[in-house]
Amino acid sequence: MLYDNAMLAAVYARSFAQTGDAFDARIARRTLEFVLREMTHPGGAFFSAQDAEVNHREGQNYLWTADQLVATLGPDDGAFASRVLGVDRGPNFRDPHHPGDPPPPANVLFLTDRTDGLAQELGVPEPELLARLDAINARLLVARSTRDQPGLDDKVLTAWNGLMIEALADAGASLGEPRYLEAGERAAAFILAHLVAPDGSLRRSWRAGEARGAAFLEDHAMLARGLIALHRARLVLGRPPADHLEAASGIVGLARAQFTDPARPGVWFDTREGQPDLFVRTSATYDGAIPSGASVMLHALIDLYELTGERRWLDEALASLGALSRAIADSPIGSVNATRALLRLLRIDAPGVAAVSGARARPEVVRVEDSPVTVFAPGERLTVTMDADAPLPVELRIAPGFHIAASDPGIEGLAGLSVRVEGGKGVEVRAAFPPGTPYEGEALPEEERGRLLVYTGSVRVELLLRRTPEPWSGRPIVVITFQPCDESACFQPISVELDVALDPG
Repeated sequence: MLYDNAMLAAVYARSFAQTGDAFDARIARRTLEFVLREMTHPGGAFFSAQDAEVNHREGQNYLWTADQLVATLGPDDGAFASRVLGVDRGPNFRDPHHPGDPPPPANVLFLTDRTDGLAQELGVPEPELLARLDAINARLLVARSTRDQPGLDDKVLTAWNGLMIEALADAGASLGEPRYLEAGERAAAFILAHLVAPDGSLRRSWRAGEARGAAFLEDHAMLARGLIALHRARLVLGRPPADHLEAASGIVGLARAQFTDPARPGVWFDTREGQPDLFVRTSATYDGAIPSGASVMLHALIDLYELTGERRWLDEALASLGALSRAIADSPIGSVNATRALLRLLRIDAPGVAAVSGARARPEVVRVEDSPVTVFAPGERLTVTMDADAPLPVELRIAPGFHIAASDPGIEGLAGLSVRVEGGKGVEVRAAFPPGTPYEGEALPEEERGRLLVYTGSVRVELLLRRTPEPWSGRPIVVITFQPCDESACFQPISVELDVALDPG
């Protein structure tokens, strides 16, 4: 599978960048060379997969016996290959699909140890062992090429190509191999040329000159990360930036328009709204054979913030993390890619980021239209004096299926409903918050149910404003903060500026 090779190559390339271990670099190179040799379209994009079967036999092209090794390599190299590649340990594979007519047991070749360990065990210098092993592998490839070959799934899938583009870019940077970067750039150029529709939307697949199917969230997210990786690799290799970062930003914008809902801030859906062939619009969080589209998009948002310094990307990343927080809490391994993103965010020194770890940091102000809570305040202006409290009633209308933490939530880690004055001096605000209702939903551990206090439906809060002895300055505004939650997750706290001008009296 293309995605297996892509993610393995990326892991080994990144490991080499961290450790300098030449064995990791060797595996990354050999994996990428396989893909470039056997799974690459002449235009530069990558095919999806090779068949597991040949002539209806599982793995037939790749299996070897000790006798076949000797016949291909001769007695000395055959014995060496049998020892190093595990054949002398006995057969390790039998076709599971033909129990009534099984082929003879055979071997999937594998290195029985790291090459430095094998060199020590066999009493030869490692460079000598590597040279002999490479020569043997080349001869085995020639022999294997004469066998019947596995079928090729020659679809070009946007998401999987995004993974391979990222792997090539990472390997190009960490291994100092510009040709890997160039291969990734050729693939990216192919995708952008052939899988973008005339209206600018992204397509899912391409085959035989025809692009098909609207792209899913994972297509946008994985292609965006691949483009971002190309931008980083060019910087590492001392090449001037191209347009990869701009293209990635545009793809994230496309995804935002198609796979988010203003009523569910931070949630990324896997499919477009109203897709007719699906009963349910899912938002997957599980990182299985490939990571979820939502977790990949979260990393793309962090990447864009790191590369541009634009706060909007960080705000989106924090909101996305909030939407994934329940999945991380329930199974940090099952949502391991999102857990990795959490660790990345915790290393960022920026206002509001501490909130992702449960600290009560002051949240950033975000637009009210992005919120499942609508805030209403009467009047356009309010005069504030020193002689008496100026009342300002506020109503919060909470969308069905959501709740917000009460002013005193009763448990740690949630931002309770609060109010403050910002943007100027000379005025203070107090609030009479109503009591919260115990939350009994299944999202909380059983021992915490009933302790959390929330508001649902409509909440009325009486605000009281009064002048202080401090001179009036600036443009004071009232800001109300709340943390919305649904039955699966709590989102980033949201702050709303009340559209009521304050005048000194």
